[in-house]
Amino acid sequence: MNSVSIEKESFYSAPPYDYRPSLAQYLVSMKLTHEGLIADIMRMDHLGFLSIEQYFPDRFLVKLKQEPTDIIDAYLYNFLKTMPAEGPYVRVRLADLDKYLSEHEGRVIAEATERFSSPLFLFNPSRFGRLGFILFGLLSIFLLGFLSIPLNILSMFFTIFLGPYAILLSLAVYLSGPAIILLLISMHKLQSNPLQRKYLFNEILLSLLKLELINLFSSVLLLLPLALAAVFLPLACLSAVPLFVFILYYYDRFGRICFKFFSWLLEPREAGEHRLAWLNFKDFVIVHSEVEKRPISHYELWGPFYYYALAVGAMQNPHAVQSG
Repeated sequence: MNSVSIEKESFYSAPPYDYRPSLAQYLVSMKLTHEGLIADIMRMDHLGFLSIEQYFPDRFLVKLKQEPTDIIDAYLYNFLKTMPAEGPYVRVRLADLDKYLSEHEGRVIAEATERFSSPLFLFNPSRFGRLGFILFGLLSIFLLGFLSIPLNILSMFFTIFLGPYAILLSLAVYLSGPAIILLLISMHKLQSNPLQRKYLFNEILLSLLKLELINLFSSVLLLLPLALAAVFLPLACLSAVPLFVFILYYYDRFGRICFKFFSWLLEPREAGEHRLAWLNFKDFVIVHSEVEKRPISHYELWGPFYYYALAVGAMQNPHAVQSG
């Protein structure tokens, strides 16, 4: 690893590992964004497979040179070949990258689970696209619901003594129940390193609480027209469509969060060590470097240090990263 420790603080002369940046991003956040995809393109530039010629706020121009031998890079390279031509270059817009993001994420997840011999490799929902995460969400809701039975019984017992405050307790248990169960399941792992606690709260529990809040308010808004069915039946039929779409969205998001959690919980030791190395690298860049303030066009000055910092989320303002 390209770091030294001085008084328990790591200093990096180069990124800790040299595999694709999107894999580093997935290890850090268990998800892929277009910053990770851009970082992969920058790495292909660094390796000589293409050349990024010009940068604009919403796009950049790329000159394609040679198809990579790496299968995931080759898929990305061939996707770039489908971009509109602009003179001798192809025009790559951020909106176009978003269309490819899900496909690329599926390949990166498969690479991560295979590379680190994750026990979830055989159950990787990304191989089936959104449907896979919806099914994983359904299974996770059933599992967490079963594990939440003692918590629900306990909350019902306390509502007897709370009187008018009982509804507040029920609401709190409804919103935080899944997060509490995940926290209890992972207690043994949280003792290993403070960064593990930071990762769990920031990347998983906070996302789950936000999703449950969205679910609560959206359900109220979507179920209200159904309550008017007795007055105007067609209104209820129309409201059933967005309700069904939201249910699919909820299961998809819940499945992604739970897959992220179980991947983290069951990951092999090597994967955990790599995540901690990348999290330390991210903190180092933010605290000790000026790279996170530089626009995306400064990649050529910083090289790998820049695109790995971009991938792991060290850039404090992503919008500034996309400009320059």
